[in-house]
Amino acid sequence: MGELFDLSISDWRGAIAGSILTFLLGLFYRVVTRLKEIRHNWFARNLWKPFLSNPRATWVVLTTKSSSRKSGTQKVSLSEVQAFSELRNTLSRLKIDTELIQDPSADLTRLKGRHVISIGGPKSNNVTQDILALAKSKYRIPFLYDPDSESLLDGGNKYKSELAQDETLLKDFGLVIRITGSNGNATSSYLVAFGLRGRGTWGVVKALTTDDFLMKNIDSQVGKSDFAMLMEFNFNNNNLIDSKILAANILIKVP
Repeated sequence: MGELFDLSISDWRGAIAGSILTFLLGLFYRVVTRLKEIRHNWFARNLWKPFLSNPRATWVVLTTKSSSRKSGTQKVSLSEVQAFSELRNTLSRLKIDTELIQDPSADLTRLKGRHVISIGGPKSNNVTQDILALAKSKYRIPFLYDPDSESLLDGGNKYKSELAQDETLLKDFGLVIRITGSNGNATSSYLVAFGLRGRGTWGVVKALTTDDFLMKNIDSQVGKSDFAMLMEFNFNNNNLIDSKILAANILIKVP
C-alpha cells in the first residue's frame, strides 16, 4: 500500500511539473509573439507614419477596368485584391482606417482631403498616373516606368520581368514612391506601389507590410523623407521566394 501511495504522489508531482512546464512554455510563446508584434508594428509605423495624420480613412485605389458584361461588374486583378488584404491588415493594426476605391474614372481631382494609396501600374490606373505626374513636377525621379517596353529604368539600366519556359513568373521588379503634396486645402500623403506584373505588385505591398527587415532597411535609408524605391522579386512556380531593395533614394526637389 505504501508503494502505491508513493507512486501516486510521484505521479501527482509529475503532473504538476508537467502543467507548470506547459504553462511556462505557453507564456514564453505568448511573450515572444507579442514582442514580435510590437517590433513589427514599430517598423510598420515608421514607414506608414505620414498616413496617421488624417483622422479620415485613407483611400486605397486598385486598378479597375470596366466589364463588358451586362451586370456592369468591375474587373479587378486578383493580385491587387490580395495586396489590398495585406495592406488593410497592417494599417488596421496601426489604427489607420482604409476605404477601397474601385472606379475606372477615379483621379486625384476627385480624391481630395485625404491620404491616397494607389496599387497598380500607370498603364491602367489613372490615380497612379496622377501621383507619378505630381511627383515628377516636384522632384527628380530616379526611376521611371517605360510603357513601351513594360520595364523600369534606372539611368542606363533596364529591368524587365523574366518568365520560365512554361510562362510562370521567375523575376519581377517593382516601384514604390511616397510623397506629400497639396490636395485641396490640405496636405496629403500619397504612395504608389506596383510591379511590372500582378504578382510583382502583390510582392511590393507584401514587402511594405510584412517584411520587418525590409521596412527597417527603408526607414534607415529614407526616414520620413519623400522617396522612390526600386525592388526585385524572385519567384518559383509563381510563389514569392525572395524580395530585395535595389535602390531607395530620398527625392530631391526640382529647382
